[in-house]
Amino acid sequence: MAGAVFSGQLRGRTARGLHGGQQHRPHRRRRTALRDRLRAPPPGRGLSLGPGRQALFRAGSALLPVLARRRGVGTAPPPARAAAGAAMKARVAILGAGPAGLSAALWAHNLGLLPLVLERTERTGGNQNLNFLPNKSVLGQDGPTGPELARRFHAHARASGVDIRTGVHLERIARGEGGGGFVLYPAHGGADAAMPCAALVIATGTAYRGTEVLAGVPGFAELAAERVACGPFAFVGLEALRGKSVLIVGGGDNAFENASLLLAVGATVIVATRSQPRAQAAFMGPVLAHGQAEVLADSRPLRLAAAGERIAARLATPGGEREVVVDRIHVLAGYQPNSTEPAALLLAGTGERLQTDDAGYVRVDAWGRTGIAGVYAAGDVCEVDFPCVVSALAGGARAAKIIERDLREAGDR
Repeated sequence: MAGAVFSGQLRGRTARGLHGGQQHRPHRRRRTALRDRLRAPPPGRGLSLGPGRQALFRAGSALLPVLARRRGVGTAPPPARAAAGAAMKARVAILGAGPAGLSAALWAHNLGLLPLVLERTERTGGNQNLNFLPNKSVLGQDGPTGPELARRFHAHARASGVDIRTGVHLERIARGEGGGGFVLYPAHGGADAAMPCAALVIATGTAYRGTEVLAGVPGFAELAAERVACGPFAFVGLEALRGKSVLIVGGGDNAFENASLLLAVGATVIVATRSQPRAQAAFMGPVLAHGQAEVLADSRPLRLAAAGERIAARLATPGGEREVVVDRIHVLAGYQPNSTEPAALLLAGTGERLQTDDAGYVRVDAWGRTGIAGVYAAGDVCEVDFPCVVSALAGGARAAKIIERDLREAGDR
């Protein structure tokens, strides 16, 4: 029996290889001849049929359903084929049009799903719109700035037919009929604007920590706004700081990269970190070795005051309080995940709680599934260890892949 199965498989492969997946021509000719004979005029019409021809007609008529099933003609599709057809129409709503969201949309489209990208702002690209430095870490890209990379991602997704909508604010997320899927309700959209979907991807990214880091420090509110730069804006206009001194609040990669760039243009730098520095060696090493840089670990601002055109900053350090006078303050204290709004909408509309860690990052399994059935997350909103463009692209693709599989195994595909 095993040998017979193997032989049949081998013949099938040989026929497909020779004829591009079509059936073997001698068999097709025989079926065509039989079909032509079966289409002969029935008794009582046209040519008269003798007993032998009538018997052949009756036998052939009995074979027609068999031939139809073998050729897929005039029969209901099998369950697997019907399910696949249903998945072709399954909509996947994606909250956020950054790298993760657009990657999830592109992959969902290529997997036969219908992605719908909903972006709160008027521009796609997420934080890439605020990355003003060349990005040399994305394979195949020639060091584009963040805004240029965002334009490329957007153009690719739109050229593939992905539905992208900007300026969309959701006011409610509810479960679909029977508890399956979801219905998304945009603010001021009316009843006709409700958007049903089979699955939901949270790709809302992160936001940089800014002035709120210093909001509780006495004297901060009285400082001139142009003397304080936060997040990506601390990387703008560095040439103007040649010969100036800058206090950097933060101890991660961005803080030490900023310090390196400032040192390169001739500025003096003080880096104050609340804990031990945690930046990668490529950024931290040159700063620690530079004669115009000082790193104060386990330190924080206690008081800020204007000192003419400069800023007097009193710092708490392990060795006691210390006052420094600088020309500018750069706040580079990391990012926080944009998970609060989708979590609140899901809880209010479905009664289901989105699980996050203490910092607000969405908890997911290895594929991007959250603890809520049908809800997935991708990109920086759930990436704690390695948030970057490359990991966001991979996370979006991974989420789309598992959504297609989950829908198929659930019978929605």
